[in-house]
Order: sequence, then C-alpha cells, then structure tokens
Amino acid sequence: EQRGLVRVGPPHRAVPQSSGESSPPRPTRLADYRQRRASVTPGARLRRAQVQRPLHQPWAVDDGDKNAPTRKLTLFLHMHKCGGTTICDLAKRQRGVRIDSYQADHNCNIQGENPFGTAVQFGGAKTTCNTLWEHHNRTKSNFFAIETMLRREVRQCANVTYFTTLRPPFQRILSHMRAHQLVRDDLAQMLNEGKMGMRDAHGRIKKQTRQDYSHLVSMFNNFHIRFILGTSAFFLPLGGITQTHEDEAKIILTDEFDLVIPTPKLKERTLWLMLEKRLGWKVTNIRKHVKFKDEKQDSLLHQNQWAKGEHTNDAVEEYRRINPDLAALVDEYNEHDLHLYEWAVARFDKELGGIPRVAEPPPGPPLVQHDEDDDMVASSSSVSGSSSTDWRIGDSSHRISYSSTDWRI
Repeated sequence: EQRGLVRVGPPHRAVPQSSGESSPPRPTRLADYRQRRASVTPGARLRRAQVQRPLHQPWAVDDGDKNAPTRKLTLFLHMHKCGGTTICDLAKRQRGVRIDSYQADHNCNIQGENPFGTAVQFGGAKTTCNTLWEHHNRTKSNFFAIETMLRREVRQCANVTYFTTLRPPFQRILSHMRAHQLVRDDLAQMLNEGKMGMRDAHGRIKKQTRQDYSHLVSMFNNFHIRFILGTSAFFLPLGGITQTHEDEAKIILTDEFDLVIPTPKLKERTLWLMLEKRLGWKVTNIRKHVKFKDEKQDSLLHQNQWAKGEHTNDAVEEYRRINPDLAALVDEYNEHDLHLYEWAVARFDKELGGIPRVAEPPPGPPLVQHDEDDDMVASSSSVSGSSSTDWRIGDSSHRISYSSTDWRI
C-alpha cells in the first residue's frame, strides 16, 4: 500500500513575473518548502499563497490533467460544533467512501481524536501519517476525521485530501454553550476573568484542571485559528491570538487544504459542484441505505441522548438573553476568527464561480440550515417547489422530528 510522510504532487504553476526576471525553482520536498517559507514574513507568504497553486493537486480534473493520480484517503478536520455530523453522514452515504464501525458511531473520528480526547489533554500527537495509513490498511476505510486539533504529524500526508468547515464564531460559541450546558454567566466569567468553573454531568461545578482550563479558553477565543495551528497556539492564554496567527492559519488553509466550507453553504445546492470537484463526491452516487457490521440502526441515532442534553438544558433560554455588551465582548475576543471566516467565504465563492456549469446542479439531499437562533438543525427538502420536512435520499426518506426535547430520525 502507498504510504508516506510527505505529499509529493505536481509542481506549482509559475507565478507571472516582470520581464527579465527568472522564475525561482519550485520547492519539491517538504524540507525545502519549510525553509523557503521561513525566509519571508507571514503577510508576504499569505499574499504569495493567494496567487499560487498549493503544493498538491486535489483531483485529476484540475487544470485538465487527466493523467494526474486521484487521492486515496480523505481527512476531515472536524471543528467542534461546525457541522461535522452532517459531513460525516454525507460521507457514509457516498458510494466509494468507506468508514469503519468505530468511526460510524463517533462522527467519523479516528479513535482518540474526539473532543476532550487524549491528544488534547496531553498536547501531543496521536494520529500521524503512518498511523493513518496503517489504519487504512487494517480496516480498508478511506475517510477519517479529527476533532481534537490539527498537528504537524498528520499534515501534508502523501496521497491524502484535506478539507474542513468554518462557522461564524458567535454562532459556534452559542452552539457550544448549549451542547455543554453553559449559561451566559459562564461566558461572561470566562471573557471577563479568563476562567470558568467546569460542570459535571449533573450540572455541579467540579474541580478544574489545567487541561480543562486550556480547552475552555480555546473554545471562546479564536477557536478556529487555535484548532488549525495546533499545539503552537491551542493552549495560549485568553487574548493570546494575534494577526500573525491569523495569517498563519490562512496560509495552512491555502497551501494544505483542498476545500474549506463555510457552514451556511451546507444548505445550498451549489455545494455539490464543489464536493464533486474537490472530493469527487457526486449527488448521483448517494447510497439509499447504509449499514455497518456493528450497527443495528442508523448511526446518527446514537446522538439522541447528546442532542437531548443540548436542547433541554437551561442554556437554551439563557443564550437568547445575552446582552449587547457581552455580545460585543465575544466579538472582540474572536476578531481574528471572524476575519478568517470572512476570508474563507470569499475564497469559496471565488472557487465556485470558476467551476464551469452546463446546467444548474441537480437537487441534492438537504444538508443543514440555520434556524432563527442560528443553531444547526435538520433542513427541509431542497427540491424545487418542495417545503416538506422529509430528508430524501434516493428513494428512501427519513422523517425528521426536531423539538426542544427530541432530535430523532
């Protein structure tokens, strides 16, 4: 089986230069690439990255290169409360995508790569390029997700496609509060004092550890950037993220990721154009029924208890009453994340506009939409002229019931 620590892909297209200048040789190995990156400032690297192709090519159709190899594995950087369940469910229903039984019950996450997992607690590597390929060879799965943080040990693996989702920072924080039974006073305490009492499963304040504190700070202060930069930024104190970190995150997403999806795009039919171009997923390849050897029912049903906890705790009402001053404080502490999100939206729209279209994309299965409280909920059918609440996949349909006390398929 093909394995490796470094991506080796087709060379960049040359950047246009003024007459008389010779084009410098393109880096071909990761060591050359890192050495070259270190010689310029983050701002200059970002400007350069925006006009160049990444080191790798996602699919053979890019630039009309029919002989280019397609990637064998796909790695989804699953940022907490950013539509990861939706992406995982889409992957499981796509012909040719294989997910092992453990992943099917854990949002497609690799074992040990769940939120609050050991990789976060100890700030060290869990999954590496080698272990990723070993897992593939052992289980024959080809789609993986990581929900802890992005680390160097699993970046730029050979023959791997990378993608992620970004969500508006304030919406992500509110969703996180609901999921973890936090109220507005907890949010105010964290942003004003830089600390918060952790709650146990019964809502009681429990003793706080260093790992709990670091993880909580990251969740409320430019979480996207911390997550992308990994251990070099994830454990920084409140207010520790700077413009330099923002630039570095943009460089990583530009140079190393094949697709970055803003979560509002998940409800648009045109998303399928990007999914096909970057991931090779097609609306015509959706499987009607998905079964795994260790499952007795749909793999999303295991989340019922979690969803009930998210939607029945006191935070559901509390977050609606966040006052303008506290909201402004949230925006202030997440300024760089907001810039990153807006940059990702502009990049997505630009790439989407460059995809040739012979017709409107076919109506795909609905993904998600934002309700009036900007939380992620099940979508109604996207078929033109239909407003039903059925989730139709091929000839099958699942009735979705969503209320304050249940989330059931």
